[in-house]
Amino acid sequence: MSFLNNIVNEFDIALKTLSNKKSGTGRTYPPEPAEKNTEELSPAEKKRSIQMMRVNLAGEVAAQALYRGQSLVCKDAEVRKHLIEAGDEETDHLVWCKKRLDELEGNSSILNPIWYAGSFAIGAIFGRFGEKVSLGFVEETEKQVVAHIDRHLDKISPKDKETIEILKTMKEDEDLHAQQAVDKGGEELTIPVKHIMKYTAKLVAKQAKLPYSISRLTQDPEYNIQLGSYYFNSLLEDYNGIFPFAIAAYNAGPNSCLLYTSDAADE
Repeated sequence: MSFLNNIVNEFDIALKTLSNKKSGTGRTYPPEPAEKNTEELSPAEKKRSIQMMRVNLAGEVAAQALYRGQSLVCKDAEVRKHLIEAGDEETDHLVWCKKRLDELEGNSSILNPIWYAGSFAIGAIFGRFGEKVSLGFVEETEKQVVAHIDRHLDKISPKDKETIEILKTMKEDEDLHAQQAVDKGGEELTIPVKHIMKYTAKLVAKQAKLPYSISRLTQDPEYNIQLGSYYFNSLLEDYNGIFPFAIAAYNAGPNSCLLYTSDAADE
């Protein structure tokens, strides 16, 4: 297939993804038929579930684009096949999140086209560094997605069994995708998420109300992880839960990511 045909094909896939016309693997919707809410959600509980699923839907749109961007430039046929198959499974998540959001009578973000375009570009950029780096980025992204889902599971009302079942199934898939990326030869990013620059560390320490110590930053892993986690979570909030953007901003610096989304949740 020529480069032009590839571009046309990717544009078609993007339109299908953003219009919720792209089909996944056809797996059963997780809440059916076993898990159904037996108690009505309060307005506050329903609002929280809608907020969580809007973020998850935006994240799945970004995941689609990330895999497509990487597969477009991937030169290894086996790795490309893996990226496309993983992307198809992520499409299941996209379908489930949209369906649950509709059930909750919520709306998806109008900024989803931006998430798609930005994540596609990030995927293509990392893909140009080779299969090992590309798969390493997938692994790191999926690991952060799992941690993100865990936080959502802690926030959602236990009465919302349907949303919980969807997130649990998604978490299992993300864990699997991270391990598959490692098995395919993915390597750890050269600048892991737990390490941050000294200037940034000083600023983050102040925001986190922790004492700043350059010696502890270089010698105390627990202190390093505390600051790194706080910083990454703040980036994740800025980028509306879009993990490819947050990880890219962490590694390249927020100023290198031109799309700021601090008010996206209100769109």
